[in-house]
Amino acid sequence: MDFVSVSSCTGWQFVHKDDGAAEVVHPIAAWAVTKAGDVVGLIAVTGGGDDRNMPGTCRLVPVPPVKGTYRQVS
Repeated sequence: MDFVSVSSCTGWQFVHKDDGAAEVVHPIAAWAVTKAGDVVGLIAVTGGGDDRNMPGTCRLVPVPPVKGTYRQVS
């Protein structure tokens, strides 16, 4: 996924249900605008990918590709 801009944010979450119907909450670290003009939330993850040189490196990825909703934290 290619982004044309990224802006940090606070106070937002992406919420979805897991297979056991428990609520899963991902704090949104930033908003990104894609080349297609869509706005997506980015969440911080650690590990996975190629982190041989920097184990435990944190990076931003789009929210999981599951049915969910963005929610503002009050």
